[in-house]
Amino acid sequence: MAPLHAGTLVWTLGLSRLSWVLAPLVGATAGLHAATWGTFKDALYEGFSARKYARSVVAGALAGLFIEAGCGFDLTTAAGFILLFATAYALERGALEAWKAFVREEDQGKYFIPMQFAVFGRVVRSKLARRAAGVGYAAALALLIIALVRLQPAQGHPALWSLLVVGTFGGWVSAFGGAWKDAPKEGFQLFKFFRSPGIALGFAL
Repeated sequence: MAPLHAGTLVWTLGLSRLSWVLAPLVGATAGLHAATWGTFKDALYEGFSARKYARSVVAGALAGLFIEAGCGFDLTTAAGFILLFATAYALERGALEAWKAFVREEDQGKYFIPMQFAVFGRVVRSKLARRAAGVGYAAALALLIIALVRLQPAQGHPALWSLLVVGTFGGWVSAFGGAWKDAPKEGFQLFKFFRSPGIALGFAL
């Protein structure tokens, strides 16, 4: 894996032939897992949609290419495969959930908890306001990721405190996003809020 020194992402413009083949395959596999689980969970209630199923596979493949270009995982190793699979899965899920919240237009009447961006449980009807919120959300995530990259030391292993920060980052995003979306309808649940950061930390350690 190419190191991310000096707080900057290393963008590998010249992917190897192996990466061009393997990166989208690994990403598509991540998307395939997400699509299959979603079908198992939702199809009985919403019906099966081939377009919805293929959407995650394609998004996963694109995520795999994007991440491999940015991080340069060594795909000749099992560790490289695992890292690419996990990050492609996270990007595919995050991108599609953001699209549902800030871009997609859909009748929210069939949902108990709105899928579109809402404030205190009330859907924001203005397209412009939702898209502006989406841009702000993406910008905030990008800045946070750049800040996390700066925690990586030039040499040696990171300090334990920085591992804790980086390791729980995705869990905190999930916790705050879930609380924002679910709490107005289900109430705030303390254990549920800290569950995602705890699980993320366990994987990081």
